[in-house]
Amino acid sequence: MMVLRGLVLGLWILVSCVGSISTGRADTIEALLNQLRDEDSDVREKAAEGLGKAGDRLAVTPLITALKDEHPWVRCKAAFALGELKDRRAIEPLVAALKDEAAPVRGMAAIALGKIQDPATVEPLITALKDKDSQVRANAAEALGNIGDRSAVGPLIAQLKSPDFIVRGEAALALAKTKDSRVVEPLISLLNDDEAWVREKAVWALELLGDDRAVEPLITALKDKDLEVRGYALWALRTITGEDFGRNRARWRNWWARNRTSSQPTPVQEQLREIMEPVIESAIATLTNPQALATTVSGDLALRKTAADLLVSLGGTSAVEP
Repeated sequence: MMVLRGLVLGLWILVSCVGSISTGRADTIEALLNQLRDEDSDVREKAAEGLGKAGDRLAVTPLITALKDEHPWVRCKAAFALGELKDRRAIEPLVAALKDEAAPVRGMAAIALGKIQDPATVEPLITALKDKDSQVRANAAEALGNIGDRSAVGPLIAQLKSPDFIVRGEAALALAKTKDSRVVEPLISLLNDDEAWVREKAVWALELLGDDRAVEPLITALKDKDLEVRGYALWALRTITGEDFGRNRARWRNWWARNRTSSQPTPVQEQLREIMEPVIESAIATLTNPQALATTVSGDLALRKTAADLLVSLGGTSAVEP
């Protein structure tokens, strides 16, 4: 009987969510909220899922409460729903759910945090990369990729050596989404992974980055033993170079020998970039923040005059008086 109730509720949720744009939307949400308190866990689970699909933020607080439901699948669907709603009120409860006793709940909490994309969740998600469950680690990697914070680059690179191939593949895609040039070489190394699925993800990641350091390794990947890897490699080469020589590796190599650029950074240049990038970012932040700029130049009349001119060009005049 309980299973039948759950199936009926699932069908009702589907119909209700499709029709939720009508004037009965408020009634639908209210009914789902009531079902979230039902004595049957299957009903509560379906209600949580329905609230996520309905997209009404009135459900945020009840769903946060549902993260503490006694049944793990209710907690899991509550985490899913909160990810769909993308409400910042759910961040702290979802971070707490990363330590839930049930692995599916921890994994779904990671996915939900990746959808909300708040930089404050990067550290908890990095910690989740060490979870004992491989799917949780994979989900944490995916979430970090969605956030795209470069502070996760080091921990994600470490996951390229995970014993679990799903973790390695998700880490590869996550690294590409950071758009950090440091990840190119580790991703190139992943083209030699034993698992074809991981090699596919490595090729896809290199395509997303669009760095010409990947051209020669991708030409080599045209002879990969896996058909899909070869297909992905060809697509990536077309995307990065704008050329198309099919699967003819000789033509690709001849073209690349003629068109190879000297833009690839040397190790010294890469180290300088890592040192200077935060300095440049800080300078830009100061220049575009009138109050910070005023503090920086307050002791020098000439600098104050220059700063005033700069602020006028940036569209602000109130912070620095010459």
